[in-house]
Amino acid sequence: MSFIDELKRRNVIRVGGAYVLVGWAIAQVAEFAFENFGAPDWLLKSFVVILFLGLPVALIFAWAFEMTPEGLKRQRDVERSESITAHTGRKLDRLIIIGLIVCIAVLLVDRFLPSGSELEPDAASVDAVETGEAVVDEPVQPDRSIAVLPFVNMTDDKDYFADGLSEELLNLLAKIPDLKVAGRTSSFMFKGKNDDLRAIGESLGVAHVLEGSVRRSGEKLRITAQLIKVEDGFHLWSETYDREMADIFEIQDDVAAHITRQLKLQLVPDAVRGTSNMEAYTLYLEAIAIMNGLDSESGDNWYEATRTRLMRATELDEEFAEAWGALAMAHWFASGVLINSPEGGLLTYEAAKRALEIDPALPVAKSFAVTADEANWSWAKEIEALQEFVAVRPDDLLANDAIVFGLLIGGYADAAMPYIDKMIEIEPLMAQPYMRRGDALALQGNLEEALAAWRIAAARGNAGAYANAIQLLVFNGRDDDAIEFAQSYKIDFPAMPSDLSDFLPKARDPKTGASYLDSFVERLRMENGIIMTQVHAIMWYLAFDRPADYWNAMRDLDGGGVEWRRGWSDADNLAYGAAIIRSSGFYSSPEYLSYAVAQSLVDLWERRGPPDHCQKTDGKWSCE
Repeated sequence: MSFIDELKRRNVIRVGGAYVLVGWAIAQVAEFAFENFGAPDWLLKSFVVILFLGLPVALIFAWAFEMTPEGLKRQRDVERSESITAHTGRKLDRLIIIGLIVCIAVLLVDRFLPSGSELEPDAASVDAVETGEAVVDEPVQPDRSIAVLPFVNMTDDKDYFADGLSEELLNLLAKIPDLKVAGRTSSFMFKGKNDDLRAIGESLGVAHVLEGSVRRSGEKLRITAQLIKVEDGFHLWSETYDREMADIFEIQDDVAAHITRQLKLQLVPDAVRGTSNMEAYTLYLEAIAIMNGLDSESGDNWYEATRTRLMRATELDEEFAEAWGALAMAHWFASGVLINSPEGGLLTYEAAKRALEIDPALPVAKSFAVTADEANWSWAKEIEALQEFVAVRPDDLLANDAIVFGLLIGGYADAAMPYIDKMIEIEPLMAQPYMRRGDALALQGNLEEALAAWRIAAARGNAGAYANAIQLLVFNGRDDDAIEFAQSYKIDFPAMPSDLSDFLPKARDPKTGASYLDSFVERLRMENGIIMTQVHAIMWYLAFDRPADYWNAMRDLDGGGVEWRRGWSDADNLAYGAAIIRSSGFYSSPEYLSYAVAQSLVDLWERRGPPDHCQKTDGKWSCE
């Protein structure tokens, strides 16, 4: 008898097949049990290894022993004529068949049977069917949603690294198409708080929360992470990593991979960090954390703190494309707010071009290079470039916000609304999207709805919404409402008088009001280097129905030349402010069309069609 025949006779092959099937079933049960009881990941791995090591033991056991009516005996002690291996083999055959049927059934159920949440349509889909609107994208299932809370810093230093690590994990998870990830600003509003997870989940509209802690000592790291189901506070997965700084990428990928497995999603795409220099990467994480407002102590110094770190990161690794791209975004974001717009445009362009030299496909660099290319710039090109970026990165809040800014300057409130809605979806607890919503509603002439949106933003500390609401109310002669709004929120913003009830009567005095307002505006312009503070100070001219003085101030911010500047200009912020106080006479001024031509707004209108405040008749544009 051959060796193979002897294996068959002793049921070694059957035992092996039965062991594999039963072991697989046990592993499935173990995975379910370990996950739901919050067992650490290493426990399941160890269990699977033990099952695997048991296979050769079972095969050796089947070869050496036989089960007889008298009990277990060694093969050599059983007479061939008394052997019942054939009978035992038939039992094993039935066990294998049953095991195969069970395995196939489990695989088919897992592959083809939708979960309860998948069978139940979401409200947006129902509304779309009832109204006859097309559903463009299949909505993410409610249970496939997560918020990354800021990791707790356990080290005696600033939170930059812990915040940056949280930010990177959020970005990794945001790349998964079927996963809804709460925005960074909304998630970080819970930093340092001990809120109930159910309340956090309800506020952010997510079913799961990732939280953890970071302890760093030199090159040593201890990182803990845990995934929690907010409905019942159940730990789905947790892990502690004691590693070197050099392993930080591996840790991030491991955390993201475990989350995708727990939520039954496809694997996270390969992450591209762009550097192997740990010091450069750490500086990059810190810069991103500061730029996104995660360090409240930075205040208006965020730009210098961010720029310094990113510049150092690019010195340590000149080929770090992501750092160059982040530097371009930092310059862009500060332009017209903290630094002069033309200067900021040049810095943005140089950083974006350097990033593209390293990585020609880097989305952020491609878009911001177009927006800052002074030789070829136009509003149409800038908006289109940002829309292309949003098509690749739909959850990028800054890019959506930039599109809204351009569309409202151009006069397209209706077109801006979907981007504002997306901003609110990305960051439901952030003030900025509601400020933009109020701005767009004001351009449409919906004063009360605009005030409602601005109230939400002001309640969350947004100075821009606070100023816009007060100045539009003053323009409409509603001084008492403006005073009530100011007293309700009490936001410290230099462009707003500390006592509006004292300021308004003095500014409205028929004899001395004009000079009083001039002194107030000029003092703020001279004393304050923050460009946006100067802009809101100048907006008082429109609030008090003085459009000619507003135009003079615009020319000053544009550089004071006879011809309007084409390209990035600090005057853009005043053109945007005029959209909020639309009926001020700003658009009917003879200056406006010359400004619109120079700033390529007319070209934008020709491409997109007439804006809300202008029309083309007999080949000529007129505005009101």
